[in-house]
This record gives sequence, structure tokens and C-alpha cells, in this order.
Amino acid sequence: MMRATLRAEARKARYQRTTYGIVLAASALAAVSAVSLIATTQLPRRQQLPMALTDASTMHLVVSSTTGGYVFALVLGILVMTTEFRHGTAIATYLAQPDRRTVMLAKMVVAAALGAILQFLSTALGMIASGLYVQRYAHAVLPFDAYTRVMAGSVLVGAVLGIMGVAVGSLLRNQVLAIVVSLLWLQLVEGLLVVFADWIGRWSIRGAITSVLDIAVQVRTPQAAIDTSNGLGPWASTLLLLGYAAVLALIALVTSLRRDVA
Repeated sequence: MMRATLRAEARKARYQRTTYGIVLAASALAAVSAVSLIATTQLPRRQQLPMALTDASTMHLVVSSTTGGYVFALVLGILVMTTEFRHGTAIATYLAQPDRRTVMLAKMVVAAALGAILQFLSTALGMIASGLYVQRYAHAVLPFDAYTRVMAGSVLVGAVLGIMGVAVGSLLRNQVLAIVVSLLWLQLVEGLLVVFADWIGRWSIRGAITSVLDIAVQVRTPQAAIDTSNGLGPWASTLLLLGYAAVLALIALVTSLRRDVA
């Protein structure tokens, strides 16, 4: 029963052109983010900042910047769920499989797989683009394990955010509302917490993602100071991120059993 539902959900995602568009957008963002960061370090007004390409920490930040497409994994998860309600196919889905928990779990598994694939492809393309572009300048060479850590964290974050996206889509149902609310919370609210209230931000979803992706930014100037290196650590942040996903998934599963489909 679960296997058939999984195949059906995977087929839906495979035949939607939006899925491929989101993967392409995430890949483009990853490549542009890494290349623009490299180019920014070469601007004359940036020379006073401790961000030289010959510094290993700066090169590590460049590699970590290739994971920026993770927001698209969240959007992809939302679309997996809300597309059913937007196009009115939810009733047919639940008629084919009356057990809503099975449908929800199948959607979460498919969204997790899509998020992991999206992050793997986009991060790999970003790493290739940054590796080619940085050859124009003198740069530090990072050990291979730095790339593997970033890639592993990126794939994990993509899978978890895919699950979160399905949960948020199930709770809000309106596609546009779910995407806007999720991005505003993750990128704006929690982004500000990580920068200006790091003692709170380290416990946020954004703070956990930053630690899992091994992004450590330490910039101090007379105008501002940004330090994202004092998180909970990759392992603790992984558990925190999984905990957030589990709570959201549980809430979505419980509420889906009590709400009307239409």
C-alpha cells in the first residue's frame, strides 16, 4: 500500500515541470552566490576586510556559499503538498488512498528525496563554478574533507527542509501563503536573529542550518560585527534540525486527520 502511494507521489513530482524549474533555479543561485562572493573579495573597498582568497577560512566560506539553494528545497516540499489543493486533486488522491497518514508520509518521503537531490545537484554545480572561477586569482586550497562535509550537510538540509515544506503546506494549504510565510520567517525573521541575537538565533531553524552547512562568518569592522561561528556545532544542530522537522511533521499528520479535504 505504501509502496504504491510512494510511486504515485514520485510520478506526480516527476511529471511536473515546476520541479525541474526549481532545480535549475537552485543551481543557478548556488553558482552565482559562489562566483559573486569570490568577485566581491576583489573589490577595492573590500580589501580592508579579512576576506582574502589566500585565506583558508575565506575559501571555506566560498564553498559553503554553494549551499544557498536550500530555500528551494523548502519551496519544493511546499509544492508537493499544496499543489493538490491548488488544482483540486486532493480528493482524488485521498479516494485512491483513504489513509491520510499514508499519503502524508509518502509525500514527506518524496519531498525529502527531492530536497536531497536538489541540494546535491545545485551544490555540486556551485562548487564546480566557484572552482573554475577562482582559478583567476591566487587562492588557498582546501582539503577534500571540507568539500565532503559541506556536501553532506547540504544534502541533509535539503532532505529535512523538504519534509518541513510538506508539513507547512499541509497546515496552510494555500500555496502562495505557505511559500511567502515560510521564506519571510526563515530568511528575514530568523536571519535577523542569527546576526543580531545569536544566543537565540543558534536555536533557530536558520541557526541550525548554518551550523550543519558549516558556514562560519567572522567579520568585524567599525560599522558592524557578524559572527555565525558560535553555533551549537554540526552534530547538535543536526539533531535540533531533525527535531524541528519531527515536530512539524507530527503536527501536520495530526491536523490532516481532522480537517476536511476540500
